[in-house]
Amino acid sequence: MDSKVEFNTGLIALRWYDNRTVDLVSSYVRKEPVREVKRFDRKEKKNIMVTCPKIVQEYNTFMGGIDLLDSLTSLYKPGVKSRRSYMYIWFHTLHIALVNAWLRYRRHSKLLGVPHHMKLFTFQGRIAGSLVSRKQTVGRPRATDFSPPPLRTVRRGLLPAEVRLDQVSHLPEWAVKRGRCKNRNCTSLTYVMCSKCREYACFVKEGNCFAQFHICKYTLVIDQKSLFQ
Repeated sequence: MDSKVEFNTGLIALRWYDNRTVDLVSSYVRKEPVREVKRFDRKEKKNIMVTCPKIVQEYNTFMGGIDLLDSLTSLYKPGVKSRRSYMYIWFHTLHIALVNAWLRYRRHSKLLGVPHHMKLFTFQGRIAGSLVSRKQTVGRPRATDFSPPPLRTVRRGLLPAEVRLDQVSHLPEWAVKRGRCKNRNCTSLTYVMCSKCREYACFVKEGNCFAQFHICKYTLVIDQKSLFQ
């Protein structure tokens, strides 16, 4: 082995020859204390003892998390094509955060005793669907058009539970046309629409379907169970 230390910052760069050359850099661990490990010598056709530095021992102890993260991030990489190199770094950072969130969700599922948790592909798709579920304006307005551009009519799928039950910015607004109330066991027509979900939910003296649709107890329990399936 051979190593160099930069004393101003405390960094050490070490090269160790195992079955092949291994280069490592660390800011908190050195090569001492060294210990002997067993390796197979192809020339002598037997196991021999070689010295192993402390920095290699630390890497072998904690390498499982690094290898697992690299393996999971390589499964469903976002197809980003750009001439700007920093865009790849940005999307890779977001992808690492998404994988770490799934690992935490999987750990919590095991602690709660959930028999079947979402796969990484499903988890990633539901996160993406929650972020893009709200309608947005399409097109560039003309210079003489001072009114906001109309919303494009699109066919939307089932509203994700993560959006409907997050209790953030769900405000009622008055729609131009009436629509069917989306709350459970309600078939009334109403002008009240959620500004975030873009779904109809009636709000009358006899009942508040708007509140039940977003924060109702039985609705929350049902969606929590479906979240872990």
